[in-house]
Amino acid sequence: MTEHVVQLHQHAILGWSVKDSSGWIAALNLEEIHWIYNVSYFLLLGFVFKKCSFFTIKERPKIVRVAIILFNFAFVLQGYHVLEHTARMIQYFYTQCTPCAGILGSHVDGVYLHFVLNFLVFVYPVGVFFMLGFHKKLLKSNSEHVGK
Repeated sequence: MTEHVVQLHQHAILGWSVKDSSGWIAALNLEEIHWIYNVSYFLLLGFVFKKCSFFTIKERPKIVRVAIILFNFAFVLQGYHVLEHTARMIQYFYTQCTPCAGILGSHVDGVYLHFVLNFLVFVYPVGVFFMLGFHKKLLKSNSEHVGK
């Protein structure tokens, strides 16, 4: 997420081109790294989705239902994000473009697009983490472990 904030600053504030707005670590701004990260993050969200039974919202308190809906939205959006980066990988293999446009990037500015995608798929799960009190469980578990 930090890299996308830097890219957004470079592009929107400094006026750099999409190609030049490559973040702090420009050498790592490669299609392969973005694809691997996004697939890994999607799998992690899928693991949480299954482990927390987020496929059902019936008979749950309202705050839990809202949290599940937000998480599921992020999960589906990250699934699309993987498709976007898969399209970029295919374009890269055929044309060696860098950065490649992807699906929506052909129609909208890619820096803004990927900032919004990354922001939403990061913020919603973090919000759910706090909404469902997972942070309290971690703190309680940690304090019990330290006390032993």
